[in-house]
Amino acid sequence: MDVGVVLLDESGRLEFASERARELLAMTGEPSDWERVVDGWAPFLDRAGEAPEGSVELDVDDPQRLKQALRLLIHRIEDQEDAGFLILIRDLGTARALERDLQMASQLRGLMGLYMGVTHDLRAPLNAMALNVELLKRSLAPGEDSDLSAKQRRRIDILEEELGRLRRSLDRILAQTAPARPEAVRYDLGAVVADIGELLAPQARQQKVTLEVDVPDGRLLTFGAPDLAKQALVNLAVNGFEAMPEGGTMRLAAFAGDDEVAVSVADSGDGVPDEILDRIFDLHFTTKPAGTGIGLYVTRTLIQAQGGRVRLVKTGAKGTHFEIRLPAAGSEPAATEVA
Repeated sequence: MDVGVVLLDESGRLEFASERARELLAMTGEPSDWERVVDGWAPFLDRAGEAPEGSVELDVDDPQRLKQALRLLIHRIEDQEDAGFLILIRDLGTARALERDLQMASQLRGLMGLYMGVTHDLRAPLNAMALNVELLKRSLAPGEDSDLSAKQRRRIDILEEELGRLRRSLDRILAQTAPARPEAVRYDLGAVVADIGELLAPQARQQKVTLEVDVPDGRLLTFGAPDLAKQALVNLAVNGFEAMPEGGTMRLAAFAGDDEVAVSVADSGDGVPDEILDRIFDLHFTTKPAGTGIGLYVTRTLIQAQGGRVRLVKTGAKGTHFEIRLPAAGSEPAATEVA
C-alpha cells in the first residue's frame, strides 16, 4: 500500500508510524526524528481540530525536513479515552498523478457519451448517403468505357469505401462503451496513401492546394487496421488544409524504413508556434476558435494501437511535416490480407 499511517496523541506526540510512513518522512528511528519532521506542523493539527468535518487535507513541501513533497490527510480523533490525530500520508507526485488520471478518465467518459449521441444521430443520414451513392453508380451508362466514365466510377468507389469505413466506425462505437481494436490484417500502406490522395483531390482543387502523392512501386506491407491508418492520415491532412486557407502545397509520401513502413504528410502553411509544440498531441488542446482539440490526440492513439508512432518532424514558416511509422509486416504471423 502506498499510504503511510501515523497516530498521534492529543498533544501531538507520536504513538505509531507505519513502515511506509517512516519511509516517506525519512525517519531513521532516532528519538528526535519525529520532532524534526513535525517541527512547525502544529498549525496543521489545529486546523484539523477546528474544521467542521474534523479533518483537513494539505500539501507539505519542506526540503529541510523531508526528502520529498507529501500530501497529508489529518483526521481529528474525538474519542475521550484515545483522543488524538490520524494522519494518512502519500507522496505528492503520486497523488497528483492519480488525480490527473481520474480527471482524464472523467473527460474520456464524457467524450464517449458525446460520441455515442453523435454516432446515433449520424447513422440515418450515413445510410441514406450510401444508398444514394449505390443508385448513382447504377445510373452510369454501361456503354463504352471512357476516361471520364472510369474516373467517375473510381470516385464513386472511393466514396463507397469511405462511407463503409465511417459506418464501421459508428457501429463499433454504438456496440460498446469504448471502441474495440478492429481485427488486424496485413495491408499495403502505399495503397492506403493512394486512396487518401484521391479522396483529398477535390478539396485540394477547390482550395487551390497542389496535392502531391508519392507512392513507391513496391508494396509497403504492415499489420494492423487500414481503417485506423486512413483516419489518422485524414486527420493530419485536414490539419494541413486548415493551415493553408489561401492555397499552398501538400505532399503525401509513402516509403520503407528499417523494419518499418512510413508515410509523411507535409504542408506549406504557417507552421506550429514554438510555445505550443509540447502540447499539440494533448487531448482538448486547440488554438482554433471552433476546434475540439481531439484530432492529433486521436491520430496518435490510432497509430499507437497498431504498434506505430507519430512525430512532428519539423515546422516553421515554410510549413509543417508529420511522419507516421508502422512496423513492417514481414515478421508478423499470417493473417487476412487486404489488397
